[in-house]
Amino acid sequence: MFAGYTTRRAGGNVDFSKLKEGSIVFVRTNFGSGPTVKGTVTGVEEDVKNGQPGIDYEDETGTGWWAYADQIAGVYKY
Repeated sequence: MFAGYTTRRAGGNVDFSKLKEGSIVFVRTNFGSGPTVKGTVTGVEEDVKNGQPGIDYEDETGTGWWAYADQIAGVYKY
């Protein structure tokens, strides 16, 4: 479904096709211009918003968020 989609950020390449529920990621908030937070993926979406791939995730406080794929700065655990 997301074969070949790779994000490129300072943290290195993220293989979006390997992300799944339970993956632990580092996300740049505020559309990529905010601080980086650690989160647990709760869903992987082909169209998270505006036709772009992305994820649903919970931050360390348990609050739910969404992010575009290119906001993923790195993966702690696939």
